[in-house]
Amino acid sequence: ELAGTPVILIRGGGNSDAIVQQLDGLPTTDLTDDEIAGLLRMREEEKLARDVYDVMEAKWDLQVFRNISNSEQTHMDAVLAVLERHDLSDPAAGMAAGEFTSPELQALYDTLVAQGNASATEALKVGVAIEELDIADLQTLQTDTADIALVYDHLETGSEHHLEAFNRQLQ
Repeated sequence: ELAGTPVILIRGGGNSDAIVQQLDGLPTTDLTDDEIAGLLRMREEEKLARDVYDVMEAKWDLQVFRNISNSEQTHMDAVLAVLERHDLSDPAAGMAAGEFTSPELQALYDTLVAQGNASATEALKVGVAIEELDIADLQTLQTDTADIALVYDHLETGSEHHLEAFNRQLQ
């Protein structure tokens, strides 16, 4: 289903060493308030995707949710690596599945889970909506800061592949 999907692994096996080396080889510069806000948003937005997909996988037992949830965890790890490089607090630290510091993302999570619980088709539509949101947000968060740009590029590519996977399932 997701063959060829680029995956960022920051911790653990696979490509983790290569990505960490890429990040470690990049300079750490001062971030703007917008860059900080963007990183915090993307950390929670990737958590939202993972958490919703975990609920949908448990409800509907569709492999696409399991695969993409695992990828969303690697996306979360990638953003966390950048937060840690810049000594920023993790908004997802200590938060249980389905819990968010952002009231907007909390409300979105609740709405999406309710929609996805209605049927497997609705659950797949939720996947499309989440990936479209991720892509749109990433496109507004353009930055010249090398480590952030590297991770955002990987996240956007991954979201594009996830969107394709959900659309294939809907067809």
